[in-house]
Amino acid sequence: MVKISTGLRGLKSKLKKTISLLLSRIDVNSEIHRSTNINRFVVSRNSKIDRYSYVGPRTKLERSDIGSFCSISWDCHIGLSSHDLSTASTSPIFTSAVNGVGVTWTEISTESLMNPRTLIGSDVWIGARAIVMEGVEIGSGAVVAAGSIVTKAVAPYSIVAGVPAKHIKYRFPEEERQALLDGEWWNADEEQLKAKIAVFQKKITSVSDVLMLPRYGQKLVMP
Repeated sequence: MVKISTGLRGLKSKLKKTISLLLSRIDVNSEIHRSTNINRFVVSRNSKIDRYSYVGPRTKLERSDIGSFCSISWDCHIGLSSHDLSTASTSPIFTSAVNGVGVTWTEISTESLMNPRTLIGSDVWIGARAIVMEGVEIGSGAVVAAGSIVTKAVAPYSIVAGVPAKHIKYRFPEEERQALLDGEWWNADEEQLKAKIAVFQKKITSVSDVLMLPRYGQKLVMP
């Protein structure tokens, strides 16, 4: 009975994931890792998402690179493009083949050549209805509070909130933050991560706790 229940649960999960993908719009220039969970009505244009991240319903991704183990909530806008203020017109009809006007006057999208990509590290949590502007870089381990508008770089493990988003505090003291960044646990092998589940379920109170996590490049030692 347990095996049947587990099998049905897995089948239901796969079916839900398939339906969500069918209800979303992922363009051919996007790269989504097979372990990433895309919820319904997500829009992704020229974006990349690494392993075991998830994207909530109705979130839009534009020219963004997102790391592993990221948690992106619903109704977020990542890589939201702005209009060029230095040209004769702010209308995208002159600079983009695909634009909000719905009319194409140019085959060359100059905005994609000028606009930088948005970079999201690993283990980043972005709350509901947050907006991250194009070209912004958010460091690994950072947290963006719900409803925030991020207009500039966010340091690793920084918690930001507000409009525009401002630094509130760091998740951990500097020594622990540096140890986490040096270890890059998010790049470790899946089996290494699974072997340390108990460590991930504990609160980090010292560097010693961080050093118990798997480290990128470290071989798994079986007891």
